[in-house]
Amino acid sequence: PTDFEIGRDHELPELVVIGLDGHMNDEAGELAGLTQEEAGKRVLAWCEERGQLERTEPYRHSIGRCQRCHTRVEPLIMLQWWCAMEELAAPAIASIREGRVRFTPERFARVCLDWLENVRPWCISRQIWWGHRIPVWYCPDGHITVAETTPDACAECGSTELRQDEDVLDTWFSSALYPFATLGWPERTPELEAFYPGDVLTTARDIIFLWVARMIFAGLELMGTEPFHDAVIHSYLQNPEGRRMSRTLGTGIDPDEVLEPYGADATRYGLLKMASSQDPRFSFGSIEEGRKLAIKLWNVSRLLLQNAEGAEPAERPQALEERWILARLEVGRAELEDCLNRFDFAAAVKLLYRVTFDEFCDWYAEAVKPRLYDGDADARATALAALERLLKLLHIVMPHVTEEIWSRFHEDRLIVAPWPEPDDRYAADAEALDRVQDLARIFRRSSVLVELGGEERRIFDAVVKPGRVKADGNAAAELERLRGEVGRAEKMLANERFVENAPEDVVEAEREKLERYRRELDALSR
Repeated sequence: PTDFEIGRDHELPELVVIGLDGHMNDEAGELAGLTQEEAGKRVLAWCEERGQLERTEPYRHSIGRCQRCHTRVEPLIMLQWWCAMEELAAPAIASIREGRVRFTPERFARVCLDWLENVRPWCISRQIWWGHRIPVWYCPDGHITVAETTPDACAECGSTELRQDEDVLDTWFSSALYPFATLGWPERTPELEAFYPGDVLTTARDIIFLWVARMIFAGLELMGTEPFHDAVIHSYLQNPEGRRMSRTLGTGIDPDEVLEPYGADATRYGLLKMASSQDPRFSFGSIEEGRKLAIKLWNVSRLLLQNAEGAEPAERPQALEERWILARLEVGRAELEDCLNRFDFAAAVKLLYRVTFDEFCDWYAEAVKPRLYDGDADARATALAALERLLKLLHIVMPHVTEEIWSRFHEDRLIVAPWPEPDDRYAADAEALDRVQDLARIFRRSSVLVELGGEERRIFDAVVKPGRVKADGNAAAELERLRGEVGRAEKMLANERFVENAPEDVVEAEREKLERYRRELDALSR
C-alpha cells in the first residue's frame, strides 16, 4: 500500500494496530477491541468533539473487498517468506528476447518483459487452508531448516522435535510448476521425458506475469529449458451487449443455451471464428454459420456415400472437376497449416468454410453428381478419396460430425488418421474453374450468359443450370458496370488515408472485391 511505502521511505516505525481477528489491538490504545469501522467512526467523533473536523465530503477511492462476503480488506504487516527474483528473471528475459519463447500477438512479449525487467521480490507464503506447505521446519530453539523432503532433525542443533511452517505457497508458485509437476517431477518419469517441454500455451492476457512469466523462469530453473515455445494470448469474449463475460457479474452466457440448439461442433466453429487480437462480442450468427456448415457437410457426405456404396477410396480423377477439387484441397491444406502456424484461428475457419461450402459442396459435388448417378467407378472412388481429405482438414474444427461421417466408411478412428501429406500432382488444375466460377456469378447477377465449351460447359450447366433462367442480360452494360467497380475500388485503395485509417478487415474486403471485379471483367471480356 502507498502509506506503507511512504512510511518505509521515511523510516517510520511499522506498527500493527489490527489483530488477526479483525479488531483493533493494544497498539490502538483506547480503540482496542473495536472493529476497523467502529474505530473509524470513533476517530471522527473525537475530531468533531474537539472542533478539529473541518468538513466531510464523499470521494471515490479504491477499497479492497473480499470476493465472497464483500467485507472490507485491511492491509496487515506480517512476517512472510519471499523469493528473490533477479537471478530467476534474467534467463527468462533472455529466452523471450532470443525468441526461444514467442508470443502471439507479438505485443504481449513486451508486457511480459516489462514485468520481468522491473520485477520485485515475490511474497510466496499464504495463510490459507489449502496449498503446498512451505518447506520450512522449526525446532524448539527457533532454528530454521529448509529442505526438499521432510528432514529427520534440525540442520543446526540436531533436534528431532520439528514443526513445519503452517503457511502454504502462493497459488501462482504452485501453478508455475504445472508444466513438469503434473508429469511426475522431480522423478524422471517417461511422461516427463515425452511431454516436457510442451509446444504451445494459450491463456489470457491478465495472467501473463502471474502465470506465463513464472512458468518460464520455473522451467528454466528446475528443468533447464523453457516449458513451451509459443504463448498464444487470446482475447476476452464479450457478451452480445459488449460487456466482459463474468460469472461474478452475471454477464456470461450459459454454455447449455448454445450447445442444446446448435451442437458442440457449431459452437466450436463459431468461437474460433470470433477469435481476434481484440475483444470481440459473442455472435450467435457465427454459431449459426457453424450449424449450417455442419448440416451442409452431413448432406453432401450422405450424397457421396449413398452413391459410392461398395467403393474404396482411391484417387482416380478422370474429369476436370475431380482434378480441380483434389488441387483445391491441397491448396486448402497448405493455407490451413499456415493459419495454424500463425495461430490465426479465425482465418482458419474462414478458409475451411470456403473449401467445404463453396468449393466442395457447391461446385465439386454438384458437378460430379451426374457421373455418380451413372455409376462411374472412377468418380465414386475419387469422391470418397476427396471426402477423406476434406474430413481430415475439418476435423480440427468440427471433430464430432467429421468422426461420425468417417465411421460410415472406415473402421478406424479419424482422430488417429494421419494428416494429409503435401501433394502437388494436380497443382496445374487448382485454378481451372476460376473463369467458370466468375461467369457463374455474372450470370446469377445479371443473366448474361457467355458461351463455354467442353468440360467447362458441362460443369457450368451441372452447377448453374442456366436453362432454368432466361439468359437475357445486357453484356455491354455488365462490362461497363464492372469497369466502374474496378475504377472505384482502385481509387479507394489508392487513397492513403483510407488504407491507413480504415479497419484492417474493411481494407482487406475492398482488396478482395477489386480482385473479384478484375477477374469477372477479364472473364466477360474474352
